[in-house]
Amino acid sequence: MHKDGSLIGAVLKIAFLVAIFGGNINIVSIIFGSLVVGLLMGSVPGAGLVSEMMILTIFGFPAEAIGIIAIIGTIIDCPGAVLNGVGNISCSMLVSRFVDGKDCLKTKH
Repeated sequence: MHKDGSLIGAVLKIAFLVAIFGGNINIVSIIFGSLVVGLLMGSVPGAGLVSEMMILTIFGFPAEAIGIIAIIGTIIDCPGAVLNGVGNISCSMLVSRFVDGKDCLKTKH
């Protein structure tokens, strides 16, 4: 799962909508819902709006909330992309460390 920013963004959107509209939603359902949205969302432009509609459907928020959640999605899109990139680099460095050992950053001749 290389979509760290998307998952954090989904959690923020769900938490914001719960704060506005209320509801009996616990942290486990928020985490599960954000994982489902993150896994099913494609890495293509415009997929954020589809995932936002999925959030509304999963948690039963009113359809009028799509405007609010679309604005939030636009605001957190750039920081989410940064988190996605940093997460990918961090994971690749961890894999390199496990495979090559402590000296993974030293150049080999």
